[in-house]
Amino acid sequence: MDTTLWYPCNLAGNALFFSFPSTRGNTEGNLFSDRRGFLKHLAAGVAGSCLLAEPYRSLANTMRKKVKITDLKVMVVGKPGGNTLVRIDTDAGVTGYGEAYWGFGIKDVMLGYLRDTVMGQDPLDIDPLYTQMILRTGGAGAIGGVTITAISGVEIALWDLAGKLLG
Repeated sequence: MDTTLWYPCNLAGNALFFSFPSTRGNTEGNLFSDRRGFLKHLAAGVAGSCLLAEPYRSLANTMRKKVKITDLKVMVVGKPGGNTLVRIDTDAGVTGYGEAYWGFGIKDVMLGYLRDTVMGQDPLDIDPLYTQMILRTGGAGAIGGVTITAISGVEIALWDLAGKLLG
């Protein structure tokens, strides 16, 4: 009996689903019945995920180095330690918004470490900025908890800016 299996996979924050036919009989509910096929299609999906990023890269190349980040503002909503909203302003008058999950110290990490990292930078250089934010906060809580939550909020604002700048 030929059954198609669907494998969910999360690569770089994007949910991808791979399918392939299984020839090992009825395998409903057993996602690991054909590991060789799963790994082969997973590898193809990883290579394909680079192709999915290509439209962004070509659009972003037309705007590279034309816009700079001028300010990063942070606001905690609700009680102390509540959800944190991030606003990134640019010299083009375009603003990006992001949100970080609740937690104490997120605003402090954003203003104390991340603001200086992104100021004056090109908002379309999201991957390099993400790496710089990780490196800059390495001693401020490693790469977990409040630090990653703060970086995620800034990254969301950067992606919002990219969408607005590139249409």
